[in-house]
Amino acid sequence: MKDELLNLSQRTIINRSDVDQISEICKDYVLDSGQVMFVQIDKQGNVVSCNQAFRRPFNIPVNHPRLNIFDYLISQRGDLTGGFDHHFGQPTLFSTPLSKQKFMFYVYEVRSGFLLFGQLLNASDEVQYSQLADITTTMGNLVQEVKRVNNELKLSNERNLELALKDELTGLANRRFLFQRLNEEVSEAVRYDHPLSLVIIDLDFFKTINDQHGHQVGDQVLHEIGLILLDLTRASDIAARHGGEEFAIVLPETGLQQAYLFSERTRQAIKQLSLSMKYQNIRITISAGVAQFDPAESIDQLVSRADHALYVAKENGRDQVCRSEVDT
Repeated sequence: MKDELLNLSQRTIINRSDVDQISEICKDYVLDSGQVMFVQIDKQGNVVSCNQAFRRPFNIPVNHPRLNIFDYLISQRGDLTGGFDHHFGQPTLFSTPLSKQKFMFYVYEVRSGFLLFGQLLNASDEVQYSQLADITTTMGNLVQEVKRVNNELKLSNERNLELALKDELTGLANRRFLFQRLNEEVSEAVRYDHPLSLVIIDLDFFKTINDQHGHQVGDQVLHEIGLILLDLTRASDIAARHGGEEFAIVLPETGLQQAYLFSERTRQAIKQLSLSMKYQNIRITISAGVAQFDPAESIDQLVSRADHALYVAKENGRDQVCRSEVDT
């Protein structure tokens, strides 16, 4: 068991299975070992749990009543605070009230009290003392390694979640996150009776750009549009790639007229965008449809109205913004 701990401490931990393996080995070694004594106590010294190695020399039954550790052990320094006031990984010596047997425990403070593990010390136990010290150091290193790996896994999960909700090309939210947040914002708008608007944007003649200049240029255009939308939107807005060359912006606390003015600013900013290619500059225009949410409609109906307004903008000659009024 010690060899397993030492081997694990000398290798790089890279995944969750390594962490689980360490946890199981440490648990098996400390709690089930026939040599290492383990006891958990509260801040008053009452025994919360202990293993067989601790119960054996004191004849403590498995289903023991509530006991106090100082009925069995006396700190060489004489009191609870003095006996446990040690830096991480330093040993504390104890003796028994009657037989004066000596024990060496490593003490770790936790929120609910203390964890102690150690063993009986005899005159010939210097080797065992050294071994236990080595194991304790190894386990301390493993605890720190597990904390590091857990932190890395947490950061990795956060990065993976961000990637799962973001469109890699444009840096905007993806369709999944768009509708997740749209649902949330609609609920807030209904609850507090606040305005909410949706803008759907489509690039004009984007297929022609792809056909004439290639998909790499088309991707560059989409990336530039994403940067403009990120620059123009507020922190509370949700700008997303709706699909292909279509974008959507959810505007909380925004009525139809304000959403229309925002869309016009966006249209003009994109129209000023110029991408220099080998033989010519590429100019981009957009068409946009704007709709304000009505509490009497569903999210699908809101999206449908904004989409229809976009269709009207396209039919009327493109490079413009159209509003959708709620049917009366």
